[in-house]
Amino acid sequence: MRAWMLIAGLGVSLAACGATAGASEGIDGEAAGGKAAKALWSTFGDKFDASAPVVPIKDVLDAPANFVGKPLTVQGTVADVCQKAGCWMVLGDGARTLRVRMADHAFSVEKQGTGWTAQVQGEVVAKPLDAAMVEHLRSESGKPEAMPEVAATGGTVYELVATAVRMKP
Repeated sequence: MRAWMLIAGLGVSLAACGATAGASEGIDGEAAGGKAAKALWSTFGDKFDASAPVVPIKDVLDAPANFVGKPLTVQGTVADVCQKAGCWMVLGDGARTLRVRMADHAFSVEKQGTGWTAQVQGEVVAKPLDAAMVEHLRSESGKPEAMPEVAATGGTVYELVATAVRMKP
């Protein structure tokens, strides 16, 4: 009986170790055991509202000022991720990019997520371009050529402050 309890406890411990803090997995918005799997999403931050309408990153990049202060869900390809802590990432449409910061550094995302598809829920903010911050971000970047700050004009850069993120390869 004692051996059985030890084995059961070990199994529970190993299952818990396989989970990433702050991350959960689902199948295209379905809970485990849902419909046939298309691809597995890893979710970070707050509960992700899979029913929210999705805005393509291209639309946000075309007119970022139109989205400032409005809650939205954006989808794009991950062009870069903070290699120090996963506390920011860059989404792109192939030619242009937008930085995504995790709200209040409350969570982080998969550092090996470059090239993955991501959906991000949050708000767009306009910030003054800060040379010291640009250098800080460059020091954490795996792909500095994807930095949206390099292409920013007029001294303003737009960012998406994320409350929830889901990513899939």
